Amino acid sequence: MRLVVTGSRFWTNRIRLVTALNYSRMSCRAKGEPFDIAFGDCPTGTDDITWDWAKYWRLNFQRFEIPRNPDGSWIGGKEQGPLRNRRMINQFQPDWVLACLLDEHLGKSKGTRGCRDYAVSQGARPWDLIEPPSQEGT
Repeated sequence: MRLVVTGSRFWTNRIRLVTALNYSRMSCRAKGEPFDIAFGDCPTGTDDITWDWAKYWRLNFQRFEIPRNPDGSWIGGKEQGPLRNRRMINQFQPDWVLACLLDEHLGKSKGTRGCRDYAVSQGARPWDLIEPPSQEGT
């Protein structure tokens, strides 16, 4: 299995994402199939959790980066995110795309939705994790 993980930089539900990743990895292992994973380089959220997980298991992974300025901003501006996502899909050619969306940001998560939709248009099967809004203070 070749899995691309894309998601919100605000994703914090480590348990939910790691459970999905573990399920994917163990399913492949049980079938004797290879498991490869690719993701972006955001220092928070989905990318960061996935990177920690992949390093922990010493997996074969590809981390697709965007060059950064000394202040941490992307060289070339915000349009580099969608370009990186397309490059990730085109180069990695995933079988599946795991998209981590926050319910409260569904209308705002253009990058995640764009990556997911592009991957599906290129033949990947979708797997969406949608985290409901926080119930704090209720």
